[in-house]
Amino acid sequence: MKSILRLILVSIFIALLSACGDKNQSKEPASAQEMITIDLNQEFESKPIPLSQIAKDIRVIRLSSEEESLMRYFRGFVGKKYIISVTRKNILQFDSNGKFIRTITRSGKGPREFSQMVMSWAVDDHEKHLFYNGFKNNYICKFNLETGEFEKDINIPIEHCSDIFNMASVNDTTLVIAPNKYKSSGYEYFSLSHSGRIIDGYKRKPIAKELWPKSFNKPTLKKADDEHLLLLTNQSEPMYRLDKKRRDPVLQIQGKDTTFIDEGFIVSFMNCTHTSEKYTYLTLSKVKEAFGAIMTAGDASYLYDKKKNETVEIKKFTYDTYGIPLGKRLMNLDRGVFYCSVNAIDLKNKLDKIIEKNELPKKEMEWVKNLQDKVSEDDNPVIFSGKWI
Repeated sequence: MKSILRLILVSIFIALLSACGDKNQSKEPASAQEMITIDLNQEFESKPIPLSQIAKDIRVIRLSSEEESLMRYFRGFVGKKYIISVTRKNILQFDSNGKFIRTITRSGKGPREFSQMVMSWAVDDHEKHLFYNGFKNNYICKFNLETGEFEKDINIPIEHCSDIFNMASVNDTTLVIAPNKYKSSGYEYFSLSHSGRIIDGYKRKPIAKELWPKSFNKPTLKKADDEHLLLLTNQSEPMYRLDKKRRDPVLQIQGKDTTFIDEGFIVSFMNCTHTSEKYTYLTLSKVKEAFGAIMTAGDASYLYDKKKNETVEIKKFTYDTYGIPLGKRLMNLDRGVFYCSVNAIDLKNKLDKIIEKNELPKKEMEWVKNLQDKVSEDDNPVIFSGKWI
């Protein structure tokens, strides 16, 4: 009798636990249940993608080319009010039409200068402030883009957090930081007030140091159109949608990260820098270690159409009906904004070939010839920018 009673009590206890588990599970948002998995080991159809298929508000921006503003390549921020160029030599500010405004800072050992490189940067939604972190600096510089003045630096109150791999400005008072995942900062990401106070974050143990070049893979931290942040810290883990202290998986990339060859190995960096209700954009970069030397071993880009449930390999992006080839890669910023840049001499050569073929309608051909006349071989890179649809 006692054994029967004991069995009944155990059954009731298990039922209660199951009920509690179901109750907690029902609170999970739909996004947590709808994770997309994309396997990059497969073979995909390769095709050119015109920007007009995936984007709106497309702009062609020629950066002014004064001696102080010259650059070999463009890397940085493209906004509605300002364009920021971040290189190993300096940080430059332009207006939205490409007119040079000022040099914000440069490489050096002086106040608010940086050594070696700028590790990460962010611009707030109003494009009033630029935030940047120099290599090995345990603080973030805050620059007012409107007044041209530096404001009080933001100290990082964590040991072993001098290498910020990525950051995002979420409102007028807060930054979200993705630190070096191999250092013992104690966080996968954390929110930092402009006064230097940690608000919240997601804690984790440091990852065991991997061999270079695999260890150089940086996390992706982007702000989506719906104000949520997307974080991908490691290609073996999912991309997460951040909601305060929650992490909901939204994307898993599958593929071989390391391939061993006779003379060494090839490391593949798989990444996602944009995902929305319509499209997901992925990149694959390969670096080869052979006989003690490191070299590139090819790259690829992929476009996943969620409505069609179809992935294609991007042969190249092109600028609308003009057919200007722009390469395989788009650099994605917050809120679905992207850019790609083309060196002036390369752009002139591409325009010359289009003019030589003479296959465009009259109106489009006039536009191509007009751009070709304006661009000089010694100019700064030309930026093509837009917003994902």
